[in-house]
Amino acid sequence: MTTKQGQLEARNQLLEKVALLNKNAESASEHSLLWQGDPAWHEQAQAKEGQGPTVTLTLWDQDCVVTVDELSKLPLPKMSKLYTAFVQKLAVCLLDMDRNPDSPMSEQLNNWTAEATCSAVAVALYNPEGFRTFGQARLDVGRVLPEQMSDESYRELLPRLAYAESQVRDLLHLRRLYYTKMGQLYRQRKELRAQVPLACMGEVENICATDNYTLLSNLAEKLRQNAAEEYSVFVQSFCAIFRGIQTSRQQAIMLVHAYPFVTHKDKLVSVLAEQHGEPSVQALLSDTTKSDLQHAAEWQQAADYLDTITVATMHLHQPLL
Repeated sequence: MTTKQGQLEARNQLLEKVALLNKNAESASEHSLLWQGDPAWHEQAQAKEGQGPTVTLTLWDQDCVVTVDELSKLPLPKMSKLYTAFVQKLAVCLLDMDRNPDSPMSEQLNNWTAEATCSAVAVALYNPEGFRTFGQARLDVGRVLPEQMSDESYRELLPRLAYAESQVRDLLHLRRLYYTKMGQLYRQRKELRAQVPLACMGEVENICATDNYTLLSNLAEKLRQNAAEEYSVFVQSFCAIFRGIQTSRQQAIMLVHAYPFVTHKDKLVSVLAEQHGEPSVQALLSDTTKSDLQHAAEWQQAADYLDTITVATMHLHQPLL
């Protein structure tokens, strides 16, 4: 009887341990990107009971409520059709607003650009691979093709956006913060990768399997965290430009004139930087005039900036500086 009781207690303890490990694993998976979107995005993607976060799309006669999970998993052809529908609606708005500066369609333009960026952030947060594929697609055919938006097209786009001087300062400042932060993460990753061969060195008879497992598991986790932070910084910079610094009208102009391609923020700002004699990307990535701790602290300025963006003011330029 005592033996059976002991076995039962041991089994219960094992089950409790497994449940705890599973819970921890789920928690780690849910927060793997470190950053979960700006406050305005959470205001837009409100959770509904039993559905999780949802996005309301108003492109059609009847509003369409779709879960963020469903939206992020749309196949590329369907996502391309959704994006095309936004472009068509925004083109009509821009034509009407050009004829009439007081056009009532300006409110629709604000709503649709907010929905478009909200949808893009949903895919970026919930389906990074899908976001990468979407950025490489030609949207009028709904598939990835070698052809991409040319540098000349970016140069032609900039005058149409007509950035104010304050916006140019914000974009160039964000670019400096972004690439110096990326450089800090690259150096950190390089140091971690250099430790992997060291962990595997030694005479075979002296290798301790437990030590190797612990060391390499720790290195793998640090590399995963580094990659997660890098991607989070990328999405944060995307939100800062397209949901904060640009106005909704500039966003609409960009979507319409870049179609059938997707504008890449890095290329857009790089062309702007060239025109203003800014340091090269490589120079910023390699900048060691400040400590990596300082670079990390300075990027926090951009992360904090995202907290100032609200749905009510998203159509305006939100100053970074």
